[in-house]
Amino acid sequence: MAFFRFGNLMYGLATPPRDYQRNPHALCGTGGGHACGTVPRLSSFVVQLAPTNQCLGRSGFTGGLNWYRSFDLKWLQRKPFECVQSDVPAYFLGSEHDVDLEGFHGDDPIGLMRAIFPGLREARMISGAGHMVQLEASDAVNAILLDYLRDIQERL
Repeated sequence: MAFFRFGNLMYGLATPPRDYQRNPHALCGTGGGHACGTVPRLSSFVVQLAPTNQCLGRSGFTGGLNWYRSFDLKWLQRKPFECVQSDVPAYFLGSEHDVDLEGFHGDDPIGLMRAIFPGLREARMISGAGHMVQLEASDAVNAILLDYLRDIQERL
């Protein structure tokens, strides 16, 4: 039940009320205009989520919820790989306010990552962004990914 509410919350936060699309003044509760004479504006982040919302409206959020529902199974599947190092070259791109990093990986997630992946070529963090870094700081994400691709190309 909590997962269902979470999905509704995420969808609700990202989707303007139906009335807003027909009548931008509806968010004010006045039906015809804002008491102060100004129209409330949706943040650009919410507006940018419109294509995502359209997809979620058609297909739902089941895939995202199933990731959380399968936590126990994933822990069991990964158990044999605890403390196993990977020699695969890797890059990491994260964000300063991503709750998953500290929440799942402790106080020094990059240090832990370097211990498990000695071939970690570079780890970069985007300041000011959260868990949805690709939506919150898309220009910075693209610049870093292009840097990583250039590095890979130079190593070939």
